[in-house]
Amino acid sequence: MKRCLTAALVFACMRAAAGEAQDVLTVEEAARLLRVPQEKVLAMAKGRRIPARDIDGEWRLSRSALLEWLKGRDDALSPAELPAVTGRGSARVDSPEQVAQAAQPAQPPASIGEKRATPTAEEVSLRDQGALLKGGARTIEVGFAYARSERETFPVARTEQRLFAGILTGRYGLKDDLQATARLPWNYRQSRTQVAPAAADIQTDTANDRYAGDLSLSLLGVGMREAMGRPNVIWSVDSVLPVGPGDRGLGAGVIVSKSYDPVVLFGGARYMRGYSIDEGATRRLLAKNNWRLTLGYAYAVNDNLALNGSLASAYRSPLDAPVGTLPEARERHQLQFGMTWMLERGLYIEPAVAFGIGGAAPDLTVSLNIPYTF
Repeated sequence: MKRCLTAALVFACMRAAAGEAQDVLTVEEAARLLRVPQEKVLAMAKGRRIPARDIDGEWRLSRSALLEWLKGRDDALSPAELPAVTGRGSARVDSPEQVAQAAQPAQPPASIGEKRATPTAEEVSLRDQGALLKGGARTIEVGFAYARSERETFPVARTEQRLFAGILTGRYGLKDDLQATARLPWNYRQSRTQVAPAAADIQTDTANDRYAGDLSLSLLGVGMREAMGRPNVIWSVDSVLPVGPGDRGLGAGVIVSKSYDPVVLFGGARYMRGYSIDEGATRRLLAKNNWRLTLGYAYAVNDNLALNGSLASAYRSPLDAPVGTLPEARERHQLQFGMTWMLERGLYIEPAVAFGIGGAAPDLTVSLNIPYTF
């Protein structure tokens, strides 16, 4: 009888010790506990929708906090209030600042699973590509770009073009998974053409042009959320309104993205039909049929820094050109590399450099975008 009692007591102690050791879960163990795909748990952890901690690139979750979150309790700890997790699954205060904070009166806890007040650098980097604003969220973005291209008609002519552009972009979350976007560009273009006729001095012609572009409007929505074995799908309805040079168009597109932590891959295709076009006007951009393909990635270094790259290809139906000039190229390809860096709460900066490849696209484009989310 005593042996049975001793064995039962030892077994109970072992179970208690095992339960304590397993209070700290990996993503895989948390997925089994919640009975959902690992990708779903990872996405919710990165989005701060469940209590989780990122420890040197490895996510760890508390079993007890997850169970309280699952119950829908409002007095459970928010992700920002969870204690630091050590290798043995215990909590400790490691710095004097944490000691002082712990000594202060407790504040009313936020509800569990509350999302970050501001998006991560990766989410900002993937805006319009793999992430949309939440309902009621707003973003104002100011962008600047400098592009240079050069084309020669050997051996008699050479055209150099410099473009300074500013773009004002506004985004508004109509509701979760539905976003409206508006863009208005302003351009200053300088063209310089040199002609070397036979037995004559080189003739140079310089032209400057300043103008506001046409307004672009888009409505974007989530068609399918990412889960095990399926990607995230975002659809868009796009339009161009003639408030500047006079282009008018209507189109649609789809963007597909997939997470492979810490990398997100995306690809998209868009088509726009031009209804009011003037192929002879240098300010006009739309042809009768316009296609655009994009492939890219975003790499999350941490919540405040993300690296990104993309390859964009644009195709247009044949264009007519004024007498004595060459028609614009039907296709353009551009390779871009950049980064998204959070300066402070809601404020980001995005420097980027792009190279035109295989066509008459600008040889070099340097840009700087400054989005602010509030």
